[in-house]
Amino acid sequence: MKTTVTYQPRYLPRQPLNLPNGMTRRAFLGKVLDLLLVAASGMGIAAMVVFLLVLF
Repeated sequence: MKTTVTYQPRYLPRQPLNLPNGMTRRAFLGKVLDLLLVAASGMGIAAMVVFLLVLF
């Protein structure tokens, strides 16, 4: 059976993640910004609907 050998560099620019599917800080910040964008869009749509209901 063949084995695969990987080269482990002595210097890593970043620490490896603790978990295999762990989220980096940058990915977490992206998720938070997406959530804020969805919330702001939802509030804008709700405000437009309320304005249209009051107008007509």
